[in-house]
Amino acid sequence: MNRILIFDHDINQKNIVVKDSQVIEHIHYVLKAKKGDSLSLCLVNQTLATGIIRTIDEKQVKIVIIRFEDGLTLPYKLEVAASRPPTMKKVLEHGTSLGVSHFSIFKAELSDKSYLQSHIYKTNEMEQFLSLGLAQSKSLYQLPTYEVALERKENDCTQKYFLSLTAKKTFAHEQIDFSKSITLAIGPERGWTTWEEEYYLSMGYRPILIGETTLRVEIATFAALGQLEMLRLSR
Repeated sequence: MNRILIFDHDINQKNIVVKDSQVIEHIHYVLKAKKGDSLSLCLVNQTLATGIIRTIDEKQVKIVIIRFEDGLTLPYKLEVAASRPPTMKKVLEHGTSLGVSHFSIFKAELSDKSYLQSHIYKTNEMEQFLSLGLAQSKSLYQLPTYEVALERKENDCTQKYFLSLTAKKTFAHEQIDFSKSITLAIGPERGWTTWEEEYYLSMGYRPILIGETTLRVEIATFAALGQLEMLRLSR
């Protein structure tokens, strides 16, 4: 964890009481923090902060906030076709750390329908993967939202793209406004069908090439988000 996640129920003004056993274990045995040490905090969906440990034992950690900090929000929204659960775990966790603010997971033509019945889509498990990703980020504070459905939903975003090995243009060819939402659609392990590519074109999505090799779903996700970040920072 690069930051300790703090949720509303743990906060009373500037005083925080952490009772989550996994977080306490991390503070004790990974950070090796003691009374008086400072901690980097993420006040989930609020802001970032630095806190000082007031008391610490095996059951709880009491922290007082000494400084609030500006956090970062990024414009990326991800539409990803359901793939094998181990793949989706990586997409959810690391996609969050790369700045995805919303995940829309759906069954594509070549997705196995059983994938959407996986236990990972239970509320608590989904939030666990998203929280892990957010904790790895030093600058983000918004926990992503998500939806899981059998069918893809229409998207009214004006900047929307889908990854395609037959595309002729890359993100570098696009005039992207990073102050507005950017939607990125990524296909399943077996790729898009011709019908799906035609569907995305008809819905105003632009095909994007991120490389000339076929990539695993999670690697394609990280590569695409990384390319977008490179462009955002360079502009």
